[in-house]
This record gives sequence, structure tokens and C-alpha cells, in this order.
Amino acid sequence: MRHIVTKYTKVSVRDEYGQLVETWQNGGSFKAQVTKVGGSKALDNSQVFDNSLLKIQTWNHYGIEETNRLEWRGDMYQIENIEPSYDDRTQVLNVSKIKN
Repeated sequence: MRHIVTKYTKVSVRDEYGQLVETWQNGGSFKAQVTKVGGSKALDNSQVFDNSLLKIQTWNHYGIEETNRLEWRGDMYQIENIEPSYDDRTQVLNVSKIKN
């Protein structure tokens, strides 16, 4: 496991006006093997659009759910699905890059 991935969890807090605001809270970092599965880059009006699909494999189950977000190399990814795991040691996540 060569890469460091950070997990983010959605939390709801109230701001100074009493309104409910949803934010992403850092849930800790873990080591993982990250493999690029597919994706593309496009240039439109001098702006680069990147659509990356990754497979992230961890050796432990870190309480990761499909509602979490992951950060790797400064980019945020959403979990598309979690592959079924037949043992307690590994977990495979299929993720896609979130557009900014």
C-alpha cells in the first residue's frame, strides 16, 4: 500500500444564524493502493476537464461507506460503489473524481 488517502464524513452543524449547514469533516487517513481504471481529459475554452475513475484497495475496513468522500493527491472523489468483500482484510472502492 503506497498511497495515503483521507476519508471525509458529512456532518451537519448549525451556524450563527441557526441554519443547518452540511460540511465535510476529516475522518482520518489510511494507506491504500490506488489504480487508475479509466477516465479522460478535455480542453474547453482554455479550461481542463478531468474525469478520473479510480480503484482504491485498502487492507482494513476503516468504516468507509458510500456516503463518504475521499481525498487523494489534492483531488476529491466520491465513492461509486464498494465491491463485496469475502474476508475482513481487504476492501475495494470504485471512485470518480468530483468536478470543481
